[in-house]
Amino acid sequence: MVHAESAQANNDVVPTATVVTGRANPFNAFFSRFSRKNRQSRLAQQKKLLEIQESYRSHRPYFTYWVTFVQVLVCVISLIVYGYAPLSLSQSNNSSIFEQQRFDLTINPWFGPHPADLIRLGAKYTPCIRSHDEVKSRYENQARLEAMSGCCIDTSTGRCMQTLSQQCLSRTSLTWYRTALKSNNSYEQRNMIYPAVCGLTPETCTKKVFGNMPREDDSTWPSTIVNSKVLKWSPSAVKWPICLQQNYDRIANNISLYPHMDCVNIARPCCTGVLGDCILTSEEDCRRRRGIFHSRAHLCSQVDCIQSVCGMLEFFVARLPDQVYRFWTVIFIHAGLIHLLITIIFQYTIMRPLEKLAGCVRVMIIYIVSGFVGSLASALFLRDTIQVGPGGGQFAILACYLSELFLGWRSLKRPWIPFFKIIICLFLLFAVGLFPLVDNYAQCFGFLIGFLLNMIVFPDVNYKKNVRHLVVVTTALATTIALFIVLITLFYTVPFKCASCKVFSCPFGEICNSENNAI
Repeated sequence: MVHAESAQANNDVVPTATVVTGRANPFNAFFSRFSRKNRQSRLAQQKKLLEIQESYRSHRPYFTYWVTFVQVLVCVISLIVYGYAPLSLSQSNNSSIFEQQRFDLTINPWFGPHPADLIRLGAKYTPCIRSHDEVKSRYENQARLEAMSGCCIDTSTGRCMQTLSQQCLSRTSLTWYRTALKSNNSYEQRNMIYPAVCGLTPETCTKKVFGNMPREDDSTWPSTIVNSKVLKWSPSAVKWPICLQQNYDRIANNISLYPHMDCVNIARPCCTGVLGDCILTSEEDCRRRRGIFHSRAHLCSQVDCIQSVCGMLEFFVARLPDQVYRFWTVIFIHAGLIHLLITIIFQYTIMRPLEKLAGCVRVMIIYIVSGFVGSLASALFLRDTIQVGPGGGQFAILACYLSELFLGWRSLKRPWIPFFKIIICLFLLFAVGLFPLVDNYAQCFGFLIGFLLNMIVFPDVNYKKNVRHLVVVTTALATTIALFIVLITLFYTVPFKCASCKVFSCPFGEICNSENNAI
């Protein structure tokens, strides 16, 4: 009677179940909701049922409430700060410095931020976690083109920007300078003639950046042409640091030798896209592209665009991504309001009852570890896509239900009813994973890890701790550790490329490909 009164006083509905076989299962209380069982049982079975009910009331779903609150908070803040991405593919024509340029605006079907903004929030994105071949290739190509560039000056307006010769000489009013002009005695002095970079020359720089730290330059320049060995400036402009302060008085007497310093530079580096692309354009045009504008830099080689794309903590070594913590932060990020609503419904109706039965510590371990390993698998198979959401943890919760259902199959009169309900949940979440920004690789590997962790952390009320039980737990633990080691080793050592792997996660063609060119 004490248990009955406490059950009525409790707002949570305490399920009733009848144990049929000798092997009792703590999850029979949950599965009994879906089956009609004979309420006439023996006294020993009723005693066991009361113990299960008492265990049900003893746990509070603190982890479910906490993780849901954090996920809602992150989603709301992201929408306030970054706004919404368009729901359909569109294009925008923006005026660059010398010509019209058109670019695509990426979409987000979940009614949420742009994919590039999700990366800055902490989404799973492989180029932010380890070095990426495509990013390296773009850096090298950018440096090669920039080494051949010069300052293109519009003599009619006095404006200038850094371009290639073929981009500048197409108009009659433009003049292109590859290097500074040479004085009559420059050959005799055997001094360096530096490349012409719009608005920058080593002769005027008094404070530059080394290792992201501004330092005063101790050198003094008595003349306009200075030995490069004294200044330690490279003859190649792509190796120049960012100049924070310039003294134009040093070239005031010979300003005619520096036409690229006597113009208004209206194009600075702008990091766009999600693969570290960099263009030289105006601040207004960069803002329209949803890029990151670097007002102090003069060349793209002076900025680390992949760091600008990734955001969060800076890389320990420049241009060497190391944000491994994204495998964990992705659990708290959602693609949009629709995605968040699916998570809230799942965690309140499915994960919360499980936590009441098993406790917050066990559910937290399964949810976070499965989400981490699932994101790791996603990064291995899909190295160019963005993935958010706790899909791996959600599939792990369903794996726990399915595992306990199989263990207590004989204890249920109609076990097919909860079985089909679990299968329907798996099918619906798998369908969600076919849309952009959500990944089925993370969900499937999360299901596998959840199944293994269920054998390790979930106890059985009447299961004796004999040799068989020890073998099962040890095997499951060894398999989990081995799977993690294999995934992390392949991720960092093997240049795995699979063009057809994306079909399993997002087969909708143009919509799925748009996230790779996210702005």
